[in-house]
Amino acid sequence: MIRLSKIDKNLFGTIKLPASKSISNRLLILQYAYGHSFTISNLSTADDTLLMSTMLDLVRQYQVRGDTGLLRLDTRNAGSVMRFMLPLLSVTRGHYLLTGNERMKKRPIGALVEAMRETGAEIDYLEDIGFPPLIIRGRAISASRIGIDTSVSSQFVTALLLLAPTMPDGLTIELTGSRASWPYVKMTTRLLNSLGVQVITQENSIRVFNKKALKSDIEVEPDWSSAAFWYSMVSMAENGEIFFPALKKSGIQGDQELASFFSQLGVTTTEKSQGILIRKEGRFNDNFMADFAGYPDIALPVIVSCGVAGIPGTFTGLDNLRIKESDRLEALSLALRMTGIAFREESPGTWKLSGRMVDPCRLHMDDFDDHRVAMTLAGLAIKGFTIQLEHPETVNKSFPGFWKELESAGFKCDISC
Repeated sequence: MIRLSKIDKNLFGTIKLPASKSISNRLLILQYAYGHSFTISNLSTADDTLLMSTMLDLVRQYQVRGDTGLLRLDTRNAGSVMRFMLPLLSVTRGHYLLTGNERMKKRPIGALVEAMRETGAEIDYLEDIGFPPLIIRGRAISASRIGIDTSVSSQFVTALLLLAPTMPDGLTIELTGSRASWPYVKMTTRLLNSLGVQVITQENSIRVFNKKALKSDIEVEPDWSSAAFWYSMVSMAENGEIFFPALKKSGIQGDQELASFFSQLGVTTTEKSQGILIRKEGRFNDNFMADFAGYPDIALPVIVSCGVAGIPGTFTGLDNLRIKESDRLEALSLALRMTGIAFREESPGTWKLSGRMVDPCRLHMDDFDDHRVAMTLAGLAIKGFTIQLEHPETVNKSFPGFWKELESAGFKCDISC
């Protein structure tokens, strides 16, 4: 349990953001597939990345030993680990059980399974159809074209993109359905380009050419999605200025769009030679509208900032938040209700805020053991609330140093067993 408070309502400091786990996990899959022919520097130390590394090490040891038995791989509640490992295991000799925790068993994976089955992959459901756990019999697969429904998760497409350059003839991925979280697919194609892989993107397909070797070393950038919580706190503060060393607008991470969202919520963003400086000094947009279909990871901090400012806002593109580490729409609705703010679906797919924030008090909030929920709610302490959360360790999933950085910025963080 952790109890968070802040004496004043100002926020100043220098915040070291973690390395991007999204970039790190993609690079780890490619590094494994290409026999560690390139090095990765500034790799994320987040739990999801450590888990990805552990899973790949287990597969490598299994291969080295020449085992033929069933290898059990538990991805816990790490969606990218589950989804990125599936195609890799399908083309890697062996017999695998790919599973996760109870929440993971409720997160759909059917579209990716069906796509791999079309190539001849041997994958069976162990429990509910369309969901983990899975039994995979890995073997060599020869395919040059795969179709995938992109409406559920961008990670399905990314999983195939990471496999594509290792296929003998490359791979054409045919896309159907709406484009969920599409900037994350663009992140993957740009990473492939940076490593020398040729990628041609068209409206309904992505063509990736075979690349026999990857030798370009690469450094992982700081994580833009982790900056969203600090943008939110600066927006809610009376006065605020935060500097993020080494953060830059490289164009690889789609979540840098948060600078545009928060420009409408009183926060300016200035790119310096050594990083990014954000400051509270702009005007609030009373007619705020945002579509988060491409940016689900930054939705919660933006919505909370609007609610605290008394801006009704109009929010769309939130449906996929129901199938994350928690049902984030439910989590946010319950938490904001405790502050006097209502967050409701006004019409199918469209959400609005209403109500006025209550006077600061002590709030015991349910973080649903979800890292992004916990870090979003922690920011409410800047308004004078004392926030109590049950699972402080959950932030390790993406931002292991979050509580330490909060303390450096003047928050009081009391962790108890």
